[in-house]
Amino acid sequence: MATALRPTETFGPLLATEVRVQMWWWRLRRQLLMRARDERGDVYSNTIMIAIAVVIAITVGGILLVKFQTKAESINTDTPSGG
Repeated sequence: MATALRPTETFGPLLATEVRVQMWWWRLRRQLLMRARDERGDVYSNTIMIAIAVVIAITVGGILLVKFQTKAESINTDTPSGG
């Protein structure tokens, strides 16, 4: 198994510093891009899905309300009188 050479042993301290700075720059850039990621599309799609669910819930509630009202109106409330 071959051992990895350190950049300072082979190429000198200037290149090693350059590599470290470049790696730092890539890490910093990736972190900044992740922080600045645009999440507005997710918010819009979630809002639309919630609005659709609310409309469906209101529709189902309205249907059930009408059904219960018609059922309640069809109940006979006249009490028979004893004779």
